[in-house]
Amino acid sequence: MVCTDGNPSYAEVFEEDADLKHFITKSETCLVESYNSVLRYYLARLHRKTKCYSKSKKMLMLSIKLLAYEKFNLY
Repeated sequence: MVCTDGNPSYAEVFEEDADLKHFITKSETCLVESYNSVLRYYLARLHRKTKCYSKSKKMLMLSIKLLAYEKFNLY
């Protein structure tokens, strides 16, 4: 299952896979976009167009876990 907004480019990509259910709705994408926004706000390595970025996947994951622990008490 894939949920996207109404951008026509998504329909072109997902119509190739007949087994994949593609739902066009904003209600399913708002929460994900909200989390992405929070991550970009608190972690410089996730900002767009910047020189601060993770050079390894491990460091990115550790940074996200640290943020989740410090801000949201998730771990």
